[in-house]
Amino acid sequence: MEVYLKRIKKTSYDNLKRDVIGKFEESKVIELEDDLLEDNSENVIINGKLIKLNYSIDKYLEIVDSDEPTYVKLAKVGMLLHKETKDVEGVEIPKNILYEKEIWAYLSFKVFFEIVKKLRLDNDLKMTSKKIAQFYFNANTPSRTGLLFVWTMVDMLDSENDYSTTEVAFHFIDPVKATYERALSRNPIVLKAFVQAIINNNCDPRIKNEKNRLKVPNNVSCFARMNILDAYQYDELVETLTNQIKVLLQVI
Repeated sequence: MEVYLKRIKKTSYDNLKRDVIGKFEESKVIELEDDLLEDNSENVIINGKLIKLNYSIDKYLEIVDSDEPTYVKLAKVGMLLHKETKDVEGVEIPKNILYEKEIWAYLSFKVFFEIVKKLRLDNDLKMTSKKIAQFYFNANTPSRTGLLFVWTMVDMLDSENDYSTTEVAFHFIDPVKATYERALSRNPIVLKAFVQAIINNNCDPRIKNEKNRLKVPNNVSCFARMNILDAYQYDELVETLTNQIKVLLQVI
C-alpha cells in the first residue's frame, strides 16, 4: 500500500481524539472517517518533496493473524515497520520527525487500522477509551503507546536486521520499558546494552516475572546515578550491566 507521509495537524489532534473516544463510549465502535482524517492532516514535506511510503500490508496481517505469542508478533511488526517507514525514492526522513505521535496516529488510522486492532485490541476484554488513545493516537507516556513505541524500540536498539535482540526486548518488555522510561535511556546505547545483558544472563525469566520486573531496571538506574554511563564503551557497558544483573539474580 502506497501512501504519502502525513501527520494529523497539531491543532486538530486533541479534537479528533476526543471525537473518536466519544463515539466509542456511545457505540463501542472505533471509527474515524477517512475524509475527516484527511481534512485534519497535512503532508510531511522534506527539502520541498513529499514523502512516499510503501507498506506490505499482507505481511503485517500474516504476522498478526499467526498463532505466535504477542511479543513475537510485536518484534516482527516492529522490524518490518522500521524497514518500510522509508521514502521509496530515497529521501532521508529526519529521525525527530518519526518520533512525532501525530504521524503515527495518522498511519494507525490510514494504513494500520486492522493491524493495530488485531494486535492490541481484539482479545482485550477490558478495552477502554484510554487504550484507544494509547494504541491509535499514540498518546500518553512514549513507552506506553502504539506503533510509535514499536518502531522506536527497533530504532533505539538498531535491530532492524537483528531478530533475536528485538524478540528479547519485547519478551522482557516490562523491565525494558522501565529502563526506557528513565532518563538514562535517552542514550540508546544504554538500552541496547541492557537488552544484551539480559541475553548474556540467559534470558532468566526471573528478570521479567511479576515480583522482580522492576527490580532490575531500578538497580540499573541506581548504578547509573553513581556512574557516568555515557563514558563507557559499548562492550564495557554490556559487561558491567551483565554483571549487575547477575549479582542481583543471586539475591532475588
